[in-house]
Amino acid sequence: SARGANRANPAASAEQKPWYILRHEGTAYANVRRVFLLLVFWDLLFIPINLAFFELVEHIEDFEWVILACDVYYAIHILVRMHVSYVNEDSVEVFEPRRVRMRYLQTDFVLDVLAMWPHNHLARTLHADHFVVELLRLARMINVRH
Repeated sequence: SARGANRANPAASAEQKPWYILRHEGTAYANVRRVFLLLVFWDLLFIPINLAFFELVEHIEDFEWVILACDVYYAIHILVRMHVSYVNEDSVEVFEPRRVRMRYLQTDFVLDVLAMWPHNHLARTLHADHFVVELLRLARMINVRH
């Protein structure tokens, strides 16, 4: 079958790559990853500073837009990761959408969702103390594993 031939021949597999699957070593995914790592670095610096100097920082409204932008980009990053190829145990790059998604769902998906989940926005909606809202952003630190 054609599907079996693709597994045996990596070149044939590359020819059948769907347009929406990104190569894990490609330029497009590298750019997505660079922005993601920049935002992780921002969170790594900003969250502890925000908690340490809470009274000084809590009135700066521009940070709210940066926080929201990070949250949105983390969600986009999850969607992108569901469309990134991987190299299987036979050292063959896998492009088949179903296998790519299943691999992501079985590996990093849960931690990515926990890091992205808007704990702080939910707490704000429930009228939690502003310090508690900021404290809940510590879940973003899960992204440091990347």
